[in-house]
Formats: sequence, C-alpha cells, structure tokens
Amino acid sequence: MKWLSKLSCFLLFIFSFHTIAKDYEFDNFLITDYSVCPIKKGMSINDIMELIPSNQIKMVTNYGEFLEDEFDDYEIYDLSGEHILTVTPKVNNNLDSNVERVLIASSKLKTISNIGLGSSYGEVQAHYPDINVSPDIEAIAVTLDSKESLIIGINKQHLFSHWWDEKSKRVNLDGIPKDAKISSFVVWWDENIGNRLIEKID
Repeated sequence: MKWLSKLSCFLLFIFSFHTIAKDYEFDNFLITDYSVCPIKKGMSINDIMELIPSNQIKMVTNYGEFLEDEFDDYEIYDLSGEHILTVTPKVNNNLDSNVERVLIASSKLKTISNIGLGSSYGEVQAHYPDINVSPDIEAIAVTLDSKESLIIGINKQHLFSHWWDEKSKRVNLDGIPKDAKISSFVVWWDENIGNRLIEKID
C-alpha cells in the first residue's frame, strides 16, 4: 500500500506543478494599435484562453447606452489579482469570435510614449500632436492615431467651462487643462468603428 500512497503523492505533485505552470505572469505592458500586453489583433477569446488560464479570467455581461446593447466582457487579472484589462469579442456567446476592443484597467499599461491611465493631457499633447477630439456623454474622446484604434477619455468635470464651442460644434482644445488626467483608455480593433462611446472604467 505504501507504493500506492507514494504514487498518489507523486500524481498530486505533478498536478500541482501543472496548475502553477499554467498561471500567466504579465511581463509586457505595452499598448500599440495592434497589441495590448500579450493580446494581439486578430486573436479570438479561445486564443486568449489558451494563453491565460481560466482562474485569471472573469466573464461579465455589461450594457451600453441602450438595454439591447449587451456585451460579453472578459476581465483579465494578473497573479496578484489586479484587474489588468478587459477584452470584448465582436460576437456574444462565441468563443471563436475575434476581440473587438480592449479596455485598459491598469495604469501599468503604457504606449511606447509612456501614455496610459493617469497620464496628463499635457503629456498626451507632447507625444501625439495630431489628436482628434470629440464629445461623449461623460467625457471627451481623444483619438491618438490615424487608424482610430487608440482612444483615451478625459472626464468633462475636469475641463474648463469654455471647452465646447457652440458655434463651430467642436471641442476647444484650450478648454482642456494641461493637468487633466486620462480617465479611460480603449483600443478598438473594429474596422467600422463609427460613433462608438468610450467607456469609463470604474
């Protein structure tokens, strides 16, 4: 019976090691227009689940401005339990669907110019001079790249009172304080973005 006990201990050890080995440790926090950390444009939810174990992924259902706007969001956490990012597929209830957007949840994630959650508008201007700014419900959306993939949000409560030009129907850039902080950051991989809302991450 001793050999049976030893075999059981050995199998338990192998199983424990296998479980530990499957954990994913984040060591890349770069945001680009085609990748966020290990997540790359063109990946499906299944692809991500092969890379990151289920104990670091939490699926939640979220809603847009209208009740019929329902999203399958997959929150991804690091080994310490910190929420790093959230991925949303193009098609609900389909693990083979490609990722449509990535919501940045941690200030650890940065662009190559060191821009991320908590960066100031002044820092954004210094590195991205050709930005495009448009109003949203609670924030202004600032597009950083020509592909309209990288979009940050700055909450309207941090803007000067003259941030909106009613005559031109445009955002006054001088109405954005230099020290206003980025409150949300989303990477879009939808080629038909249209008028998307930039969501605030709580």
